[in-house]
Amino acid sequence: MVRQAAGAALQKAAGADKREIIISSALDLFRRHGYRRTSMEDIARAAAVAKGTLYLYFKSKDELFEAICRTLAEQVGEGVTKAEALDLPLEPKLAALMEAKLGFVYRWILSSPHAAELVDSGTRLTEDVFGEVHDQFRNAVLRLVREGAQQGELDPRAVG
Repeated sequence: MVRQAAGAALQKAAGADKREIIISSALDLFRRHGYRRTSMEDIARAAAVAKGTLYLYFKSKDELFEAICRTLAEQVGEGVTKAEALDLPLEPKLAALMEAKLGFVYRWILSSPHAAELVDSGTRLTEDVFGEVHDQFRNAVLRLVREGAQQGELDPRAVG
């Protein structure tokens, strides 16, 4: 019984790893070739899985793209949380917050020659997937600005 439970745990971990490999491979292909020019067959080949296996994890390319967006949003959210927790003065902390969101988005999406297509492909997902992390980032910046004003590092009246 213990042996079966251990085997099931290993299979589950291997499945999670395979899912991550598929997501990573698809993101790489989407960045290099664009969403429209990348087929599920291309993704399966790049991830070194059978096409049928790919469809066990994701029913469609749209579903896979949504998973990529959710993964990226999670990573941005983690970066914002880490930046917000830094014990730094206002300016470097604000720079860390900007890097956590804007730098990440640039490195993974906007630096692609297919950025417009990738952003367009995700338009319908923007509010659902990225809305929460956008709010998290916005609130972190607002808290930082308020703290800066309270501590005298910023003078909002000086800028009107």
